[in-house]
Amino acid sequence: MWSSAYLCGYHSYTLLVGKPPFETKSLKDTYSLIKRNEYYIPSRINDSARQLIKRLLRLNPDERPTAGEILGDPFFSGYIPVSLPTSCLSVAPHFKRAHVGPGSHPPDTGGWGGAGLLE
Repeated sequence: MWSSAYLCGYHSYTLLVGKPPFETKSLKDTYSLIKRNEYYIPSRINDSARQLIKRLLRLNPDERPTAGEILGDPFFSGYIPVSLPTSCLSVAPHFKRAHVGPGSHPPDTGGWGGAGLLE
């Protein structure tokens, strides 16, 4: 049975890694990986994202986090901009370190949510 947490994990993995977690060249192999819950998280993915994805993609739905537990996860403890510029569609944004981190309060952005935070 699919759950919202599982789908969040699937889509989070896809967005962070750049491809779905169970993707193979053959549909039969893809289904086999899904049934066994086998996927690889590249080392370039930071530990907080890695741990959240593992929790979200747990095979047993009863072991997956609730929406409240997901929002309280350490992955979401840093600065999250209100919005991003369209340039983020092709280039990753670079945030000024002074404004990134738990409890940080960005300056007035004067337009889109994070304009004052990009280097």
